[in-house]
Amino acid sequence: IYYDMYERSKEKYVAEMQIYNKKSEDAPSTQPITSIVT
Repeated sequence: IYYDMYERSKEKYVAEMQIYNKKSEDAPSTQPITSIVT
C-alpha cells in the first residue's frame, strides 16, 4: 500500500513538473520551482 501511494505521488509530481516546465516555456516566470512542490 505504501509503495503504491509513493508511486502515485511520484507520478503526480512528475506530471506537475511537466506542467510547470510547459508554463515556463510559454511565459518565463521568476517564481521559484519549489513553489509547486509545497
